[in-house]
Amino acid sequence: MGYHCFTFADLAARARGPDLLVAATDLTTGAPFEFTPEQFALICGDLTKVPLSFAVASSSAVPLLLTPMTLRNHAGQCGPPQVSAPTAAGDDSFRTRMVRAAAASYQDVQARPYIHLVDGGLVDNLGVRAVLDRIVAIGSLASAFGAAEPGSIRKVVLVAVNSERDLGERIDQSDRVPTVRQVVETLLFGAGSRLTQTTLAMMSDDVRRWRSEIEAIRGRHDSPFAVDAELHVISVSLHDIPDSSARRDALGVPTAFSIGPDQVDLLIEAGRAALRCSPQSQALQASLAGKAVEGQIPRQLDAIGRLGCGSLSEAVPSLTGD
Repeated sequence: MGYHCFTFADLAARARGPDLLVAATDLTTGAPFEFTPEQFALICGDLTKVPLSFAVASSSAVPLLLTPMTLRNHAGQCGPPQVSAPTAAGDDSFRTRMVRAAAASYQDVQARPYIHLVDGGLVDNLGVRAVLDRIVAIGSLASAFGAAEPGSIRKVVLVAVNSERDLGERIDQSDRVPTVRQVVETLLFGAGSRLTQTTLAMMSDDVRRWRSEIEAIRGRHDSPFAVDAELHVISVSLHDIPDSSARRDALGVPTAFSIGPDQVDLLIEAGRAALRCSPQSQALQASLAGKAVEGQIPRQLDAIGRLGCGSLSEAVPSLTGD
């Protein structure tokens, strides 16, 4: 019995549904490699023909444990060199230079006829670093929504989910030489967590700048942001689970392609608990309810905290009533 290999063309043919962005790591350069039309334009490739399974396998190919996935570089065979994203004129910041350098690296086909892809978490376990860098390179948040109608955007919501688990073994508890498995795990969940904190810090700086930008241009006739536009950033981690026992169990679930049904249920409920306890998530709910006023959110959050991070309607019925 045959089966259909779903491609990005199948994904694009859907009438409705969110866009899917899968990210891997270019093993040679260490730069993010996104499965987007812009990224594939750099290598004169056709994303629509790429199987979704290839993208998923690339994004989860942990070095030493799984084989890298390989693409052929056809740069130069489809016209002049392309760029992965427009960059702001005169912007020579470090992050903008890195975006340009990563794009330019694919143009030398003699040096790079093949591209080997591995787990995207090696450089960006949150999956937001490339998005942040691209917006910085473009120059403004408004430019990232260039196709939007003026005044059509009221809420910009970025949810960053940190699903890192705790280390299964602490190599610093023994003087024995770590095994290959222990080294890989420690790199991913030990040293890798430092990269995650770096990304979160960068995101925090970017968000402050973007909020100022929205406040300055919202409501203008040429702005995509409505007069009441807001930016909400929600950072969720399994470490935020309020119940210590549930938190320990969730952080102990191994990273694997197959886990038990009980572990799946545990992670689903753990994610819900972490999201319910997120102050940023509660602030967004209050804003969507249309009844949040300045100075009111802290009291709401205090009530929610006393109730063990229940839903907003449980904590403050007047905010989400009829």
